[in-house]
Amino acid sequence: MPPRPPRHTLVPNANNVQLLTRLLELVAQGVRDPRSLSGLLDCEVRTVHYYTQAGEWLAMLEPGEDPRLTPLGLEFVYAGEERPEVYARAAWSNSFVRDLMEGRSAELPDVDDIAYTIRRQQPEMADTTSYRRATSVHALLEPAMRFRRWALKVERNQMALPFPAQATPEPMTQPMVSLKEDTGDVPEVYRLVLGALLDHGELSPGHVRAILDRAGARKFPLGDAMKLAVRRGDAHRLADGLVVSRGAVLRSQLTETAVGVALSDPDYRSYLALLGQEDGEDPGVSERIQVLRGRYAGWDQRVFGGAVDPAERADALDRILMGRGLETFPMAGEPSAEPVAQSAPFLDQLDLDGLVLTLPPALILLLGGVKAVNRLLASGAREKNAVRLPHLAEARQVVHGGLLYPGEPIPRAIPDTVSLRLRVLAHVPHLAMLTGLLILHRQAGPRVEVWTGERGLRVLRVGEDLGDVIGLLDAFAADQGWVVSRRARGGLRGEDLARVLQALGVAVTVRDRLLLDEGFFARLRSEPEDRELHQRLRLLVDRILAWVEEHRT
Repeated sequence: MPPRPPRHTLVPNANNVQLLTRLLELVAQGVRDPRSLSGLLDCEVRTVHYYTQAGEWLAMLEPGEDPRLTPLGLEFVYAGEERPEVYARAAWSNSFVRDLMEGRSAELPDVDDIAYTIRRQQPEMADTTSYRRATSVHALLEPAMRFRRWALKVERNQMALPFPAQATPEPMTQPMVSLKEDTGDVPEVYRLVLGALLDHGELSPGHVRAILDRAGARKFPLGDAMKLAVRRGDAHRLADGLVVSRGAVLRSQLTETAVGVALSDPDYRSYLALLGQEDGEDPGVSERIQVLRGRYAGWDQRVFGGAVDPAERADALDRILMGRGLETFPMAGEPSAEPVAQSAPFLDQLDLDGLVLTLPPALILLLGGVKAVNRLLASGAREKNAVRLPHLAEARQVVHGGLLYPGEPIPRAIPDTVSLRLRVLAHVPHLAMLTGLLILHRQAGPRVEVWTGERGLRVLRVGEDLGDVIGLLDAFAADQGWVVSRRARGGLRGEDLARVLQALGVAVTVRDRLLLDEGFFARLRSEPEDRELHQRLRLLVDRILAWVEEHRT
């Protein structure tokens, strides 16, 4: 007896397109057990098997006992008004259908002709069975017939192409300026340090030195930059390094210009206030001003274009602030309470108030995969305290955002992509939160969706645009009592996060949507390590859902 043909090649015994569609929708929501499907579809388990086989025949389900959507099936479920076209493309891509329609017009053959074609391919099939199967095929193909075969570009894959990956991802996206070696432009130099501090949350002395060197400020004293961060209340000293303060996060918009950095500095503000005093009020004012002029010459050059005559101070400030009083301009100050060193992954500290999160540009290095990450781990282990820019695999003390959780020793290597994915989703807050949104969409239906477009990656709820995905995640984090440290502008975009999740096998783009990858979604229910991650992610997903329902009505 010849071997039985593979299940997905057999002509199906299912004739209800609506029932097939509903089954595919349930699979998309994570329902895979035949008994669960039969209960939700109100049909027998045997019927479920008929329709999963029909899904395989149309290449919308992967062959196998555990139903999983193919890319075409995923596209069909989320194609909206374009579902009929996607369904027709699935039908016309089937080899049996192509043979059936060979040499025919675009009209569907009658049941007898279809039965004849079935018996010709499977001569052992009984006439009654072939006729019953022909009836099913006729019903399954009928919705596709209004799309003429030649109008369908069968070879076209409507799955959107992934966001383009960089050949050599840059670890830092912060723009750098070219300063003179003998620069006295302290505000511009410090602006770069402060921007990197906001990006990464923690900086070692070697990081600060590398940032200064890259900016062309090799002669700028390392100690001066670090002392300035502490004096202004932008950072805490922890061990030998700097940890970002809540105050620096609240004043993050000041990093956009060197003038903003200068005018927010308490000591420079005191100097400006001194310029506004009459000498008669305090006989020593003129002398103190002369002493301070040398110290703040570079600051005056950056803010005013040169030394400021005390008599012209008010007019000069008025031109810069456009009529706004200097007293209304934000001023740096004492930092908040000193941060406490942590020692647990992000997903295990969701209840911790004051958790500090970052979105470092170095996350783009995840596009390089396991090899790129292991190179960083090796260099980090070899070059502790080295002069180098912050990267993805740094040892951390307080802040969550990198590949390692605070307090974690640097591992030797990460064995494979699955291990890397598990690590990233447990440790990197924004990627975990975005994954939570994608899980929420797959399990709760179209209440929350992530869309791609000209305006970047955006979140929609029942058609309502809730805004840019990173801004939304930042707002959610703030509502949880967490502190999100990043520059007001620049840095990673939502599209960058999408590219990273795609590279890790977590997400896929379908038309204009970012969706949870079907293989990863199935692993969350089937593989032990992934199931454990799913349980931890569920706590985050539940919080996101509650927040969206409460705050985005």
